[in-house]
Amino acid sequence: MILGLDNYVTIDKESHRYFDADGREYMSASKFIGRFYKPFNADMIAGFSAKAEGVSKKIILDRWQSQTDEGTRKHAAIERFFKTTCILPEDEDLRPMILNVVSQYSKYHRVYNEQIVYDVENFLAGTLDLPLITTSHKASPIDIADFKNYGKGINQKEINKNGSDRNDYMLHCLDHLVNSSYNKIALQLSLYSYMLQKQTGRRIGRLFAHQINPTNPLINHRIPFPFMKHEILAMLEWHKTNPITTILKPDFENA
Repeated sequence: MILGLDNYVTIDKESHRYFDADGREYMSASKFIGRFYKPFNADMIAGFSAKAEGVSKKIILDRWQSQTDEGTRKHAAIERFFKTTCILPEDEDLRPMILNVVSQYSKYHRVYNEQIVYDVENFLAGTLDLPLITTSHKASPIDIADFKNYGKGINQKEINKNGSDRNDYMLHCLDHLVNSSYNKIALQLSLYSYMLQKQTGRRIGRLFAHQINPTNPLINHRIPFPFMKHEILAMLEWHKTNPITTILKPDFENA
């Protein structure tokens, strides 16, 4: 385990809820970030998509769930291989993808998996897919990678159904940022980095999302992101002075 991290906060994976050893609940990083943009209305968007395709809304919702389940299977298979170098019989079809992805991290001194980081002061927690130790030096910077399976890719600007830019911005202290998958992931990785740095005192190196193409997982690549520390500090300050009435469900959770 990385020096400075511990098992004080754990996750109930079925409910995706975090609790510390004293029984106190922590808000997940994705739900915290969800406070800063309008929630994804799955039912409404599914209705629009169903009408455009001439199918039932249930077919669209079932398709989305199938894509989510498949992304979860790929993520679990990669994580399992990092930990054990094993591939389950039911995941044999993913072997070329798994080996391809894992090979891209072979130069790191140490690769960790599914590491929980947390902030006791703000009762926030999250799970890092891949904290990466760059060298054997005890003060080596830590890179962070997070796996994504976005069907439409990771975009700095989103496109509406007419093919033009969707001029939609984030909320509150983030209203200078476009409401895009790129910015949401940047904030997610930055919050992880902030908590990791606060716990360990280590420098943060590179942040990137590892995007895996849902239809052809051999097409996968790492996308770099900035450490948006100033935005995270502004979000935490806003969060302290604005009590929660409704926790918005983020549209990238479990992506």
